[in-house]
Amino acid sequence: MAKISLRQPRVSVVRGEDAQWMFSRWLKASPTSSVKDGKPARMPAIPNAPVKASPWTVALADVSLDGGALKFVDRVPTRPVVINFAGLKAQAKGVTLDGKKPASVSLSAQVRAGQNDPGTLAFNGSVQMTPMVVQGALDMRQIPVQVAAPYFLDRFYVELLRADATFHGQVRYSAGAVGPSLQVKGDAALDELRVNSVQAVQKDSTDTSPGEELLRWKSLSMPGLDLTMVPGDPMRLRLREVALADFFARLIVSAQGRLVLQDLVKPQDVGPQMPPSAAQPAPIIDVGPISIINGRVAYSDRFIKPNYSADLSELNGKLSQFSSQSPDGTVQMADLELRGRAEGTAGLEIVGKVNPLAHPLALDIHGKVRDLELSPLSSYAIKYAGYGIERGKLSVDVAYNIKPDGQLAATNNIVLSQLTFGDKVEGSANLPVKLAVTLLSDRHGVIDLNLPISGSINDPSFSIWPVVWKIVGNLITKALTSPFSLFSGGGSEEEDLATVAFTPGTAVMTDSAAESLNKAIQGLIDKPALKTTVVGTASLEVERDAIKQDRLNTLMLAEKRRIAGVAGQDVAAVDHINEAEIPALLKEVYRRSDFKKPRNLIGLTKDLPTDEMRALLLQNMVVNEDTARELARTRGVVVREYMTAHQLPSERIFLGAEAIAPAAPTWKPHVELSIFSD
Repeated sequence: MAKISLRQPRVSVVRGEDAQWMFSRWLKASPTSSVKDGKPARMPAIPNAPVKASPWTVALADVSLDGGALKFVDRVPTRPVVINFAGLKAQAKGVTLDGKKPASVSLSAQVRAGQNDPGTLAFNGSVQMTPMVVQGALDMRQIPVQVAAPYFLDRFYVELLRADATFHGQVRYSAGAVGPSLQVKGDAALDELRVNSVQAVQKDSTDTSPGEELLRWKSLSMPGLDLTMVPGDPMRLRLREVALADFFARLIVSAQGRLVLQDLVKPQDVGPQMPPSAAQPAPIIDVGPISIINGRVAYSDRFIKPNYSADLSELNGKLSQFSSQSPDGTVQMADLELRGRAEGTAGLEIVGKVNPLAHPLALDIHGKVRDLELSPLSSYAIKYAGYGIERGKLSVDVAYNIKPDGQLAATNNIVLSQLTFGDKVEGSANLPVKLAVTLLSDRHGVIDLNLPISGSINDPSFSIWPVVWKIVGNLITKALTSPFSLFSGGGSEEEDLATVAFTPGTAVMTDSAAESLNKAIQGLIDKPALKTTVVGTASLEVERDAIKQDRLNTLMLAEKRRIAGVAGQDVAAVDHINEAEIPALLKEVYRRSDFKKPRNLIGLTKDLPTDEMRALLLQNMVVNEDTARELARTRGVVVREYMTAHQLPSERIFLGAEAIAPAAPTWKPHVELSIFSD
């Protein structure tokens, strides 16, 4: 046949809950066949049947399909899989019935999931059926991975809400006698990822809270991906570089004291044991530099009462190239640099060398935390010491070294500054912590502890915490022979200098605020014995609309970073938006948003003016008291950093617990300053 053309076909392919494809119900049993055990019996052979001289041969010079649509439904997984392909175009040349010669094939389609814009898929190459060989150029743009999530996430208590996969490169698959081979080379990315836990994680608990956000990121780019899988050889994976931008991860300790990540895998029925197979060679993995831009990790401890939450934010860093191979017998160590903030108030820095692929684990890292506010840790102090923490700061220097034999050598230098406990909490532990603090502090109110730790991580009985508690107990005993003092006191400044005004909805001081704040700073510099507490405030009722607008600005900046990453530009250098860029960025943020949008007569997302898109984005944003609390805390940090930048030592500035103000006609966004002295 010279040519076959198919125009605008509409096809539906369904697999039922019984794992039977719809095709299996199309064929009727032969009326002359007998039935045995509920199945049609095979027809008896016909004697003296003529024998065909040769099999049929079919050659199709050109087969094309245009404007097709395919709906694929699979009801076997716990959550049915529904994938819609539209705009199908395909062409094959040189097709033969026996499939022993490669046919030239081109294919393109749109892949849709939910309300999001469809992704695109294109392949241009060759296909041979006997043996199976597929090779060619593959171009995927924003393919919605979440539609196929039930196939690979069914064993986990998680839900993949969204993930847009992109790939441009070459692929080759071949089915050989000893197994299939696969080669993939190109540039890959996984954007807009969002993963939530599901309720079943709390199956053994009285906690009935719904699933929570576990992981998300704006973009993960992996240019220069090279994957080879050949039977009998180790899998080889090379990533020229990796960049992860604008990500969030959540770590939760449940009410039972377990890390929630431990309970994300569903229990599996134990089936018959399969005989052990031959050991597969270890994979060979080479990873180029990994960049981390604007990350945040949220930690929640629900075992402690009241619950404790903390954030690591503004995480930026790099991990240099590393490999699973050791050509000369020594582990290739990658240089690690990671910086950020702990709880929005403390500087965080981790540097050193590590190889995540080394076995056994190999690392040599140094970590620093500077000026972590201790008042948020009051829940732990009440549980273990019987007293809440009014104020204090923590600075930590740690060094951890693990040798190839599993020997751990670690130093932990902990400095507590101005640690001040509140009143005794009835019904809690009863330890002489105030006396211990007094004795361990020097005349400046500083406690300096050095906790060395050593042992073997290969020893199942090795645990860090018993070692730490033994060292702390020895220090408290030793402290009884050392005189230390603890300072306390309070004071106030003039009312007009105690308030720092902020622009509604933001953490930006007003123009007039700097003048009054400069006067307060100068007064503190002139009086070295004085210290200040900074308390950020916010009001959800008053600032709701302004907070939404500021969040929209943040989304547009994140979108600009994503575009810069796709273009191969320095994502870390993107820190502002020009007025002229707003319409295009706003349109892209609107396009990628998940809420229901106005559509035209044919069901596509309707183009709207910039103002209407902005109004819909703001309308669909959710802000709550936690949002206002975070804004209040950030305002306090801004004032603290302004004061340190104007020559006021950071050890004389403390952040108090943020305050949420009710709606009031005269209330304005501000930070409150109070004064105390030795």
